[in-house]
Amino acid sequence: MEEKMQIITSNEPEKKKTYKEVVAGKVYERQEITGLNMDILTYLYGQIDKYHLTRKPLNKIRQPYTPFPIDTEGTDTDKETVLLPQLSITEGREEQVIWVVELVDEDNPHLTYFVKPLLYAQQGVRELWIIEPKKRIVMVYHFEKDGFIPSIYQSARRIKVGIYKNFLLSHSEIFKSRSSD
Repeated sequence: MEEKMQIITSNEPEKKKTYKEVVAGKVYERQEITGLNMDILTYLYGQIDKYHLTRKPLNKIRQPYTPFPIDTEGTDTDKETVLLPQLSITEGREEQVIWVVELVDEDNPHLTYFVKPLLYAQQGVRELWIIEPKKRIVMVYHFEKDGFIPSIYQSARRIKVGIYKNFLLSHSEIFKSRSSD
C-alpha cells in the first residue's frame, strides 16, 4: 500500500523573532537580524574569535542580545533601562562591558544615534561602534579618548579596534555580502 505525503501550506507570513529593549521605561521592539545585518555580525564575531584564539585576551564575547541593564541611579530618570546590544565584549570578573557594536535600528534610529551613545558612555563602555548597513557607514566612539566625537568610516579603509592592540578590521569586509540568497 502506497502512503501519500500530505503537504500543508499556510498563507500566513512567517513571524520574525523580535527583541524588546526598555529605555526609560518605554519598550522598543527590535526585529531579528537577517540578510546583510547577519553577514556583518557573523564577520565581526568570526574576526573577534580569531583574534581571541591567537592573542588569548581575557575579555569575553557575549551572546547577541545579552541584556545590558543600565544603572539609572543618580540620573534624572528612575525608570528601567535595559539595552540588547548585538555584540558586546566584557572584561574582568565583574564582566564590565567595554566594547559594544550596534546596528542601526531602522524603526528607531534616534535611539541608536542619540540615546544609546550617552547610556553606554555613562556605564563605562570604552568603545561603541554604530554600523549603518544600508549606507555602509561605521561610526566609532572612543569615549575615553574622544568623548562623543565619533570617527566616521564610509570607504575602504582599515578600522582599528581600540580596546585591543594591533587589531584592525576591513571596512570592505564588514559590508561584504556572504548570504547565499
